[in-house]
Amino acid sequence: MIIALLYYGPFSREMKSIKLKNPSIDLVNDLHRKNLSSLSCPCSKVAIPYSKFLSIKPELNSICFSEFVSPLYQSNLFKQNHSKSLELITHYRILSSLCSLSDQFLLNAENVFYNRELITIETLTNDLFSIQIKSFMENFIRQTKSDYYRRFLFIINSFSVNQLLNLFRNNWKIDFTDKNEKYLIKTIPNRFLSTNCTCAISSNCQEQLIDQIKIGCLPYDGFRLSKYENISFELLNKHLFVQKWFNQTNYTNYFSTCQPLECQYTIKDKNNLFLMFTTLLGLYGGEKFYLRKRKRFDSIVI
Repeated sequence: MIIALLYYGPFSREMKSIKLKNPSIDLVNDLHRKNLSSLSCPCSKVAIPYSKFLSIKPELNSICFSEFVSPLYQSNLFKQNHSKSLELITHYRILSSLCSLSDQFLLNAENVFYNRELITIETLTNDLFSIQIKSFMENFIRQTKSDYYRRFLFIINSFSVNQLLNLFRNNWKIDFTDKNEKYLIKTIPNRFLSTNCTCAISSNCQEQLIDQIKIGCLPYDGFRLSKYENISFELLNKHLFVQKWFNQTNYTNYFSTCQPLECQYTIKDKNNLFLMFTTLLGLYGGEKFYLRKRKRFDSIVI
């Protein structure tokens, strides 16, 4: 009876399984806030495309929408027939091309990103969902900028390494010889007098054109060494001319796609007093019956 009392008494608990069909979004989050270690709310759909609950919108720098990138502005520069017009037109054409390239690269990266899938066996709470999305966004931005600039530098560096002569002959100058030298064409590395820098050994040679715009050994060298509102064009290009990233997440859409059909957890329930009483009563009755039978048996033996 003492053992039964300890087993069914107030010091013991009975494990009880709770099942909730088609739980709502609020119910799932409430259950998680209770820190139930045995809680399980599996998704009915494990793989969910990012496009279902996430949208990304990078905002390009205002210079990509300025008059400088318009063909009309460049045409007017050409009509001025200024000594520096051609260099300025080239500078703004590079700017226009890189803005378009960045926009297209971002669009392709977004399409790839939207086709990825979030794999969740258990339904995420709103807080965990926000943490994961923040991590996804940081990785996407970092990886996108890295992929773009790595490919871009490969192309640009190939021009520098091969020492190709450019239209403006800023890196190499051509010298036409006479018959005494058999009319050979000589190439002489350009030297920027203001900085005493030669393009034969450095790609960072520069010379002031106007304001914050410079010229370099190659057209892009002058572009990257120039500035816009005290920010280098190289830095703007490295960040794909994006000045701000916007993203919108929708936890409700995620939950409706995940669509958990059931939540299940176990709790330690208090013992049923009626069960404990009937068990003790049964043990007591069984003991009385056993003693009565034993007494009758002992009297017959005597």
